[in-house]
Amino acid sequence: EGEVSTAAISAFDGRSIAITGLPRNAAGAPVVSRKTQHLVALGGRRLVTPAALRDAIVSGRSRARGVKPGDTVVPIWPSLSVRSAQLSDAAMTRVKSEIERYRVTQNGLTVLLMTPQVMKYRADLNANPLIIPADPIRAWTPFGAYVGERRAVVAINASLAEASFPVWPQKDVNFRKGDVRSVRLFRNDSVVTPIEVGTFPALTSNGKQAILSSAIAVYSAMEFRAGSTYRVEVTDAKAGAPVSFAVPAGSLEVIRSDFAWLFGGRG
Repeated sequence: EGEVSTAAISAFDGRSIAITGLPRNAAGAPVVSRKTQHLVALGGRRLVTPAALRDAIVSGRSRARGVKPGDTVVPIWPSLSVRSAQLSDAAMTRVKSEIERYRVTQNGLTVLLMTPQVMKYRADLNANPLIIPADPIRAWTPFGAYVGERRAVVAINASLAEASFPVWPQKDVNFRKGDVRSVRLFRNDSVVTPIEVGTFPALTSNGKQAILSSAIAVYSAMEFRAGSTYRVEVTDAKAGAPVSFAVPAGSLEVIRSDFAWLFGGRG
């Protein structure tokens, strides 16, 4: 809540950040990177990085001295919203025809990379009472908020291949793998911190068979700027080691096309 002010970093000594142009009443206010949409500090007489602040709270001021902050900052709810024009009927028709570009399948598992356009298309289908069985993602409560507020995010959903949007099985699934527990994104082999993670049932029913799970992780769209390689790691309760998916160039291309307005292109 409140107004947003623009400030500049004048110095950083590895623990505190000196900022010019910050309002005098900014004590405790979050300082957010305009480039990454991540929280980088809290305002006050000294601007302490999140890792150092955590240590100070848990261990006390004396024990926090000399602690080197970690490289990972805390992602926040992205403030940018996709314009309604980007989610038009024409855009939904395009997503329907190109949905396979957002999907990567291997070893019986599927990763779906959902931009706001894909999430809107999925939500529209889920709202149709004639679609049977219903989309299980309705059990993941945050989905409605991301769709309704048109947030500039990419949500990665990993599940059993035969129970992956937009096709649902019409009979019981006796699975040997596909009980997905977590999904992680790596950029240039470094793990990317998600905004939010979760799991939900991958099926609405499964007869006498167990209902397996589907995992989801949400990332700021800014994580997908050009110039990097990406892979997704999926942890399945039925598999041994995590399954690694390389994100193909075609998927990155369609993601960046959906966010052309954000990355400096046309949109």
